[in-house]
Amino acid sequence: FGKIKEVGPSLGSFSLSAALLFALLEEYGAEIAKKEAKFDSDPHFWMPMTLSEESYVSVMGTKGVSKKEATAHFARMAAFKDKFTSEAKCKGMLGCINAGTNCYWWDYGQLKLYQKNNLLVTKESAEAEALRKFLGMADRRAGSTVAAEADAASVMLSCNVKAGSVKDSMCTRVSVNSLSAEGSILVNVVAKKVVAKNCVLYNVVDDS
Repeated sequence: FGKIKEVGPSLGSFSLSAALLFALLEEYGAEIAKKEAKFDSDPHFWMPMTLSEESYVSVMGTKGVSKKEATAHFARMAAFKDKFTSEAKCKGMLGCINAGTNCYWWDYGQLKLYQKNNLLVTKESAEAEALRKFLGMADRRAGSTVAAEADAASVMLSCNVKAGSVKDSMCTRVSVNSLSAEGSILVNVVAKKVVAKNCVLYNVVDDS
């Protein structure tokens, strides 16, 4: 990857190899199973892997993390890095790729951006077409049984909707008897009836 001249403590966009993802799932298997801990990519992954221990402990101190806790996590990630590079036989863990200045950028890091960029798949533009192609959305009704009146713009994937109307919305894995949605995003929703306008519904189950 060349000589590192400068390291930023925050990385806005990144991708993982399958090997690294599975290694992280194994490393944090206990926390994932218990669902008792919370880790973020910047302070708990990238920063301990790229900063010195002294710098990492100092930065985490400004976030209210004790020196003992920060030092322990740094040691954990250092051991993880050594194990992974040895088993995967890789010389480096992180690398930068120049995406250029003429590419699309879809940020999902904030609720308003999550809503904006997910609903982009319902639009008619070169950018929207590029996003649908990137996500493999050749068929906007793939795997769905939809008896509701749904406009051509809406995307409904793996949905079962028996009645209602859907306009300018993105629905994935939605099973509803009656759905009235406009400008909304529904993901993993099971209910008898849903009325949504400019809403985001995520992992909702309601049998009332």
